[in-house]
Amino acid sequence: MGILFKQFRVIYISLMSICSYSACLKIALYPLYSAILMILIPESAHATQMHNASEGVVVHQIGHLFFLVSMVILYFTIREKSLDSQKGWRFIQIAALLFVLWNLDALIVHFLDNQIELISPVPLSICDIKIDMADNRIPISNNTYADKDIFLIWFYYFLRLDHLLSVPGMILLWRGLYLIVQQDISMSNDPDIYMNALQNISIKGNDDIAVKDERL
Repeated sequence: MGILFKQFRVIYISLMSICSYSACLKIALYPLYSAILMILIPESAHATQMHNASEGVVVHQIGHLFFLVSMVILYFTIREKSLDSQKGWRFIQIAALLFVLWNLDALIVHFLDNQIELISPVPLSICDIKIDMADNRIPISNNTYADKDIFLIWFYYFLRLDHLLSVPGMILLWRGLYLIVQQDISMSNDPDIYMNALQNISIKGNDDIAVKDERL
């Protein structure tokens, strides 16, 4: 806690030096500085809502559905506008697909453990978690479950590895945005590259329209 306070004190002193120690600016920054400390060092967090409460999981599931639908729209928008011919947009399209799969994964996980409470995950440590059937499911003998329950436990276990979808999605999203920014910088420096890119997009779009007309 003392280290955080020292770091923010250094940031505050740096801001004061940049502002040439203006009295007005110092007065204006005092509330901001206090707000940062209050946010990072709270005494209580009464507004925190965990997943296992009914209203918490419902709102959380709605958020996953909204995110899922948004990524589906993004995926098909990139496809319809033929932006996937550019490497950056293609990375973003793949990222959108991964986010769709991740949201489906998270929806099923929250449904199993928080909504119908069929699975009971018990955190043992930072790195370990025990996955078991809920208390209302009685084992056959000595913690032995039926085959269908064992399958469900393993199915839930693999669903909990959702970071295998979300992390690559975030990396591809970052890489795609980076390539688009770099492409825009190159186009601004060289108008010929910009015109060639527009022509490639228009040609691909016309080819797609021609294919659709032939199918009709």
